[in-house]
Amino acid sequence: MEEGAFFEELAAAVRERRRVALAVVVEVAGSVPQRPGAKMLVYEDGTILGTVGGGKMELGVIEQALLALEDERSTLLSLELSKENDSMCGGTAKVYIEPLLPNPELIVAGAGHIGQALAVFAKPLGFRMVLLDSRVEYLERAKEKLEGGIKAVLIDYANPFQGVDVGPSSCIVVATFGHTHDFNVVLAALKTPARYIGLVGSKSKRAALFDLLQERGFSKEDIARIRTPVGLPIGAVTPQEIAISILAEIIQLRRSYDLSEHNGASSCSRAIQAHGKSQAPA
Repeated sequence: MEEGAFFEELAAAVRERRRVALAVVVEVAGSVPQRPGAKMLVYEDGTILGTVGGGKMELGVIEQALLALEDERSTLLSLELSKENDSMCGGTAKVYIEPLLPNPELIVAGAGHIGQALAVFAKPLGFRMVLLDSRVEYLERAKEKLEGGIKAVLIDYANPFQGVDVGPSSCIVVATFGHTHDFNVVLAALKTPARYIGLVGSKSKRAALFDLLQERGFSKEDIARIRTPVGLPIGAVTPQEIAISILAEIIQLRRSYDLSEHNGASSCSRAIQAHGKSQAPA
């Protein structure tokens, strides 16, 4: 297809916040079906636009592009088009794959000090900020303080995500003004595909929550999705410091660094049994 039409479709995908991977042939040697510069878009449902050569080579690129979308990391794929790999071309090719993803969404339940601090710091980091609260005055205060740039949603904590689109790339932080509200939001969050669920709270709050979740039949794997104490362990005390520690943890998760030594599944699993220690105040 014409390059103009290709880039128009790419621009439309970005504009419409669709997850798509761009694959470009960057180097070839020997006999290959395409030249450097050949391009293809791979959508998360496996459909494609354009081509990098067809056949087994293209199937391999599609597979790696889907993995890149899942991992949110670019990759350089080297391909051998030999008889041993069921190809008659006999050449080699390198294909660069770049996942093009919408800005991450940060959903914060609670428009208090920590919620507002998160909104302040999240905006310049490229997050789309959604602030939830049942108190009109707090939401209005947050919008005024932050001069727009956030989506403020008045909610009922009994059904906190009604009207809120929570997707697999969404990050949820729970920082409400009451333990019951916190628990309701966490219970609702576990029923979503959100990639990050963080709870601001004390040792006693965490112990009570884990007991409640176990009583409700949630598995250890479910409970391990909850990051509490929330944020990286930097000794945060003030709302601003706590917000920075939370955003640092989310960035670490997005960039695919190992979280096992911090607040990942292993520490949560230990906390289920020992009820652990908290590093973030309620």
